Amino acid sequence: MDQEAFELEDLRTSFSKKGFQKQRAHKAGPILKTLFELLTTNTAITPPTLAFGKAISYTLDNWEQLKRYLEEPLLTPSNNSAENAIRPFVIGRKNWMFSDTERGAESSAILYSLVESAKLQKLSVYDYFYYIFRKLPYCVERSDYEKLLPFKLTPEQIKV
Repeated sequence: MDQEAFELEDLRTSFSKKGFQKQRAHKAGPILKTLFELLTTNTAITPPTLAFGKAISYTLDNWEQLKRYLEEPLLTPSNNSAENAIRPFVIGRKNWMFSDTERGAESSAILYSLVESAKLQKLSVYDYFYYIFRKLPYCVERSDYEKLLPFKLTPEQIKV
């Protein structure tokens, strides 16, 4: 993508959802069209066994999903946020292989899921756990527990 299309992504909050979608289609649409033309031209002349040939095939096989980027304003041209969110799991994976029991591994997965979900909601992880550990003893029904999920809380609610 050209610099102008990337700058548009930085302005996402300046537009309405519909306005942003229209601007994205206007700026990024021609870029995707050119990319598609390059891929289809090069697929005929690039051996499929080469890394470049595999990349072309992969992209063309997933073209319908890639085009959804133009239709859905919530999609981004990068998966950096997803990569950054899973990085702690990837780094710790070798350590987690040594969970003594299946139940221990499940507990670790729940804990790390809560940590990353709290971060996504812009909650202080310390404040979030401090808050829920004070509230957990009073939970009786499923709805009581659901109220403690990170996406149900704000930083103001959990402030110590």
